[in-house]
Amino acid sequence: MTEVLKAYGRALRSLLQPGILLHLLWPTLVAVAFWIAVAWVSWDTVGAGVERLFLEVSWLNWLQMRWEASAWPARSSSRWCWSCC
Repeated sequence: MTEVLKAYGRALRSLLQPGILLHLLWPTLVAVAFWIAVAWVSWDTVGAGVERLFLEVSWLNWLQMRWEASAWPARSSSRWCWSCC
């Protein structure tokens, strides 16, 4: 069992070398930057599409009307100051 733990320790040490860390991290950082850029560019379009979806799909429209008629939005909006934005 100690042989296995020693092997895991050596593997972990080899993963912490700068060259390996660079190859582990750069694809993730590039992907995150890419998707943030996509979200930044298409935020208005996607938001309008979701709003249109809620208006055109009957059960989503029903859900939206139920949400607006419930007491939950009134309670949640009293805790937050949305009028300042």
